[in-house]
Amino acid sequence: MEEEKEKTKTREQEKEDGLSRISISKLAEKEFIELQKRVNDGFEAGSVNRSDLASFILRRFSKDAGDVEIREIRCEFADEATMLDALLKRVKATGQMPPELKAFLHKQAGLDDVRGAKPRKVLTKNNINDVIDENE
Repeated sequence: MEEEKEKTKTREQEKEDGLSRISISKLAEKEFIELQKRVNDGFEAGSVNRSDLASFILRRFSKDAGDVEIREIRCEFADEATMLDALLKRVKATGQMPPELKAFLHKQAGLDDVRGAKPRKVLTKNNINDVIDENE
C-alpha cells in the first residue's frame, strides 16, 4: 500500500517537473543503455540519467532532422493497408484514379484481356461471293 503511494507521488512529481513517459522496444532499450554507459564512462563531473539522455537526444534530433531522416522514419513504419485506405479516400473525394493503379486493378480482376480484344466485324447479308480465279 505504501509502495503504491510512493509510485503515485513519483508520478505526480514527474508531472510537476514536466516529465513524460515513452515506451521503446527491447532492442532500443539495450542500445540506449549502452549509450548511457558510454556517456557516463569517465565522466567525473556528474552523471547522465536516462531521462536527461533521452531528452537531449530528442531535442537534438528534432532540430537536426532533415527530409532524409523524416523519410527514413516514414519508410520504417509505413503500413500498406493504411496507404490503400488513404488512396481510396482520395479517389472517392476527387473521382480520379492514377492510370497505373487503374491498369493494375483491371489486371488483378482479369479485365485487362477483355479491354485489349478488338471486336470482330459481324457478317451481314450484304456481301459478295466471288470466286477467285487463279489466272488473274
